[in-house]
Amino acid sequence: MPQVDIASTDIRRRLASGRSIRYLVPPPVERYLLRHQLYARTAAPGRRGGP
Repeated sequence: MPQVDIASTDIRRRLASGRSIRYLVPPPVERYLLRHQLYARTAAPGRRGGP
């Protein structure tokens, strides 16, 4: 996978706004973040990535 210069803040913001992170992280990382709803808009308060 080619290296991409992107900040983790950008990835969190993209996930929180419902935008894709495809090609920004390896597929297993994308699956994990999506499966566990890390940084998602719908994450429960008090959980990582919650509002």
